[in-house]
Amino acid sequence: MFLLVWQEGRFFSVLDLSNAYQQLEVDESRPYLTINIHLYFPTGNRKCVARLPGVVCYLDDVLIVGQLVGDCKQNVSEILERLNHYNITINVVKCQFLCESVEYVEREIDKFGVHPTEHKVHAIEKVPVPTNIT
Repeated sequence: MFLLVWQEGRFFSVLDLSNAYQQLEVDESRPYLTINIHLYFPTGNRKCVARLPGVVCYLDDVLIVGQLVGDCKQNVSEILERLNHYNITINVVKCQFLCESVEYVEREIDKFGVHPTEHKVHAIEKVPVPTNIT
């Protein structure tokens, strides 16, 4: 999903939704509710990001890409307006804006592609060599 989006840009922003699944509007006539978390934005909120080029969602994170800083700014503004329209808030502390490289879904994304993050590579390098066959 985001593997294709990074090709569209050199500048990246990531929005983290505050308590994303607690922001869904629910029909009060339902005595019980189960929310299935899947690979994309909560179904009730998908229209927030529908049909916007350079925008992809995974759970409660939104990746926004632009070829130019202005493109990325425009996409961020559009997403923020849509989120505001649906009363969805973001966690500003965890957001990244107009970066040449961002961490998204445990991967580093930049204009060159999608790479494993340094801390993941380091963790694998530190795994001890097995000392027995079992």
